[in-house]
Amino acid sequence: MCACFAGADADGGRRTGTERLPGWTRGSVPQEHPVVVAVAGQPGAGKTAVADLVQAALDRRGGAARIGRDLYKPAHRGYAAALAADVCTASAAVRPDTSGWQAAVEDHVRDRRFDTVVESALADLDEFRGSSAAYRRSRHRIEIVAMAKAEAWSRLGILDHFLTEGRRYVAWENHDTCATRMLTVLAAAEPSIS
Repeated sequence: MCACFAGADADGGRRTGTERLPGWTRGSVPQEHPVVVAVAGQPGAGKTAVADLVQAALDRRGGAARIGRDLYKPAHRGYAAALAADVCTASAAVRPDTSGWQAAVEDHVRDRRFDTVVESALADLDEFRGSSAAYRRSRHRIEIVAMAKAEAWSRLGILDHFLTEGRRYVAWENHDTCATRMLTVLAAAEPSIS
């Protein structure tokens, strides 16, 4: 887990994202010319490893925030119980909260002009357009690192995450949908960010 999450309180549940912002953006510093880097790819493509490298580069500018719904799950009070009940539905059970927290963190980093690394499947065109427009309004430079792996390799990546990193379940259908939709988003991305 990146340093920006150190100290995020673990009582989870329905607390608002704004109560968690200091922990989730710890170490970030305002920039005169902030940049947001979206590290995008289907589940199992290796986004986290590449996001770590991007984060290290941006941290040389003083400190960057890290954003991604999966990063917030451990802070959710109900996530451990949801995992114990049904690993296949645990993420969906906390998604409304983690999505809300991500939106709050993104608003916070834009308002404070922090450099930001966002891990995303980049599978929702409307979400991408809205997010990139908000970053443009806050004068962030937008960069995208698009990643893809052969289906077998990314599915092995998913299996590895499941077995070694806290039973994070991804349905094959979700994997395939993300891989397909990312191409649509990337096709629209250049006009959206220029």
